[in-house]
Amino acid sequence: MVVIVQNDPRVPSGIAALRHDAQLVQAFAAQPFPDVTTVSSVVILGGYMSFDADTLYPYLHDVKRFMGKVLDAQIPMLGICLGAQMLADILGAPVHHDKAEEQGLQVINLTEDGASDPLFAGSPAALAAFQWHHDSFEVPHGATHLAFNEQCPGQAFRYENAYGVQFHPEVTGGIVESWCRHSGCSAELMAEFTAKETDHVTAHTRLFDNFYEQCKRS
Repeated sequence: MVVIVQNDPRVPSGIAALRHDAQLVQAFAAQPFPDVTTVSSVVILGGYMSFDADTLYPYLHDVKRFMGKVLDAQIPMLGICLGAQMLADILGAPVHHDKAEEQGLQVINLTEDGASDPLFAGSPAALAAFQWHHDSFEVPHGATHLAFNEQCPGQAFRYENAYGVQFHPEVTGGIVESWCRHSGCSAELMAEFTAKETDHVTAHTRLFDNFYEQCKRS
């Protein structure tokens, strides 16, 4: 069973669930997590809150506890933005508030390890990815650094069967439009994504396909 954990009602699964049957767990609504023995792979979505905002959002304790169980069971997991920051924190890496902020389409560069990693199979060495974050992670000790850019060096890492990506591969035009409408981002940002939405969705649908294909082999 594929499980997608939604931390924030404003941050839906998008193309993460486009081609794949999945159980959506709305953590913000206190929906229960499944037993990890029934789970084949996990996607942890982003959210507007910070990775350590457990006092304001107590359910984040439960999300992190579930992530720990998934790690211990070596079940494939993909953490996106907030999900990646929580993963990095669980693995003991520093996560910084209001550092290396990005918004909109940005180019990320694959490292040599990233270029050969199955998650990025078929991706160009310089990949356009949608960003929307204030906090940022450092690559955990023992993890493989997969992608970077000048503004935010920690763009992607792999730790055993778990991935963390700072960017948002799941977004569609509708999601970006919603975020812009509620956050007052520039018209130029929305127009740029609209012009490149088809390419972005195609490229990042491939990323999800790669992730789920690995899960089948695990």
